[in-house]
Amino acid sequence: MKKSQYKSALHVNPGVEQPANINDNGAKCILDKRKKILETENYVNGIISGDRTLLSQAITLIESTLPNTRLPQDKLLNVVCHIPENPKE
Repeated sequence: MKKSQYKSALHVNPGVEQPANINDNGAKCILDKRKKILETENYVNGIISGDRTLLSQAITLIESTLPNTRLPQDKLLNVVCHIPENPKE
């Protein structure tokens, strides 16, 4: 018997077509919810006042390798390196 005489039980359905574009409102909503990089003074004041959240965000910013964080990293490191050991005194 030839192969053409047998019908296969397997059948692949065509995939679903993707939409032509992205919903602009949805994309804007996602971009607006992203965390913003704060000003250097906000991080420094938070670190001095003992805010652990701002300290952890500052550490994450300093460790980041993203190109858009380079300038805030440099500013933050420059200021943080000059904070006295006991700034509250």
